[in-house]
Amino acid sequence: MAAVGCKLPGATGDVAPAAYTPTWITAQWTASAGPPSLRFDRDAVLHFDATCPAYSFSFRISRGYDSLSVSNNCDRPTTIYTCVTTGTGAGFHPCASDPLETTVASMTTTTLAAGSIGDVGLPVANMQLELFYCGDKSTMLFLPLRCSP
Repeated sequence: MAAVGCKLPGATGDVAPAAYTPTWITAQWTASAGPPSLRFDRDAVLHFDATCPAYSFSFRISRGYDSLSVSNNCDRPTTIYTCVTTGTGAGFHPCASDPLETTVASMTTTTLAAGSIGDVGLPVANMQLELFYCGDKSTMLFLPLRCSP
């Protein structure tokens, strides 16, 4: 369903839909490999161009801590933006103290094909990853992170 613009009194054109908060997933690992504990409580409500709900993504660290993979269980490609708030890892940058204030230069950007699994970096134990994405008709804006329809 397409968003419908609205006219303000005295306006001569349609007003574009407002930018919205991206879907935000926090994935945290302890000292073991395998799936992380996930927190979806920061998810934005689904918008008209929503790609997939947050639970459509899954994560796994290999036993040897030599890769972190993200599965895109959606029916369309999705670009994800990641940074870490705890720990480090090759390919990951630290988030700002407020992750929504993280700059584009501090994000790792990965595009995942529909139904694919992609390695996004080399993790460490006790890492907390912040993952953001927008709907498929939106563009990620920075400072603060917003999705622009």
